[in-house]
Amino acid sequence: MSNERAYPLAETLSIDVAFDNANSAATQTVQQIYGGVKVAIDGHELTRFESQDALESEYNQDFEYKGEYPLPILRNFSAKALEFARGDVDPTKSTESRIELYDGMGYIVLSWLNTSRVRIGFQTVPIGAAVEPTVPIRSAVGFAVKTEDLAQAVLEANENILDYIDSSAIQKGETVRDFEQTIAELREVSYTGDVP
Repeated sequence: MSNERAYPLAETLSIDVAFDNANSAATQTVQQIYGGVKVAIDGHELTRFESQDALESEYNQDFEYKGEYPLPILRNFSAKALEFARGDVDPTKSTESRIELYDGMGYIVLSWLNTSRVRIGFQTVPIGAAVEPTVPIRSAVGFAVKTEDLAQAVLEANENILDYIDSSAIQKGETVRDFEQTIAELREVSYTGDVP
């Protein structure tokens, strides 16, 4: 089990979702929703690369939002937040989970610290041993956040993607119904005060 004191306690956590509106007319299913996510701790971008400005200049591309396909990322965030909020954790085993961002963009790392705190970090996997770290060390180590703050940030991001789906011609289907069910369960746990 992790020691909470090893991670600074974040006062705020936000998970923002961006959508590629240039592709919205061609988007017919939720699996085709193109965009990304950005996680911020106390107003500072957790999911920022160490040399992000240089990468953006070199590739003439914005790397602020990571992931390319936000729905699977938010589904994984929702499942972990619900697990932590319910207390469905075995502290005698590793509680670390990685939420993969698409195409080598890195991982959001979540791990249970105690009944009221979760660790959140951002890590990348270097290709070779001589590769410099691509993420600031503080982001890689992570921050402690309140379980209820994680649940609230995830719920807000989920509302954004559901609003996007509702305002488009995207077919909902089973994937969205399952996602909405998880959101409803997370909202119920969060708003009934059952979050430890």
